[in-house]
Amino acid sequence: MPLYSSEAIVLRKIDYRDADRIVTFLTPDRGKLAGLARGARRLKSRFGPYLETLTHGTLIYYDREGKNLIHVNHFDILHSFRKLREDLFRSASGQYLAELVLGLLPEREAAPETFQLLLQTLDRLQKGVETEPILRIFEIRLLVLSGFAPRVESCVRCGGQAAPFGFSVEQGGVVCRDCRSSTVAGVRPVSRGVLRFWEQALALKEERFDRVRLEGKLNRELRDLLHHYYRHLLGREIRSFVFLERLRKEIAGLTPQRENGTQ
Repeated sequence: MPLYSSEAIVLRKIDYRDADRIVTFLTPDRGKLAGLARGARRLKSRFGPYLETLTHGTLIYYDREGKNLIHVNHFDILHSFRKLREDLFRSASGQYLAELVLGLLPEREAAPETFQLLLQTLDRLQKGVETEPILRIFEIRLLVLSGFAPRVESCVRCGGQAAPFGFSVEQGGVVCRDCRSSTVAGVRPVSRGVLRFWEQALALKEERFDRVRLEGKLNRELRDLLHHYYRHLLGREIRSFVFLERLRKEIAGLTPQRENGTQ
């Protein structure tokens, strides 16, 4: 049975049987891999605390042809992102990114750019960079890298530029003023500010990410639009997003009623 080695980020861990775990990793060379870590839940397991979600390390594993699961042999930590996990909101943000990757990426397809995007975003979250712009940039770029990017540069129906635009998840992009009236129900309004930030997020050089600012009203519009689209793509609610929304309200000291009345 061949032995392989790769950088990896732990996306998810699930208890299995009495003492094992099934761990899902993101690797640059083979994309998303699910593996069996035998004995990982035992007190004296050789894995110890290393297989924590969002940990970045070197994965040593066996892979047998025709098997869905790899066999995890060893995992050496490169970055534990301990400070990130000590902050509840930033840790929940990292879990949200992992859930998006789990939902969009297929098994065993190389994903070097997605791997780097996730690794760099986790690093920024740990360093205390403003969270909301970083999350929005990740969401937008992940859509492009995974092949699910909506069309936002012009109307998805006629190619026109007549504002104001709407956004249709069913048609996969924006629809112009002239097409909105004849489009099926479910078109959401979308501002030029959202489209400008979307363009900026794709064009921005990596070293400038930390400088991005996002005004509150625009962030809420963009966050809601992206959530709506991701939920459509995944065909379900995103549990970590719901948890993040609850945390946002608690941190702000708001109830849903007050938030609806003031935003």
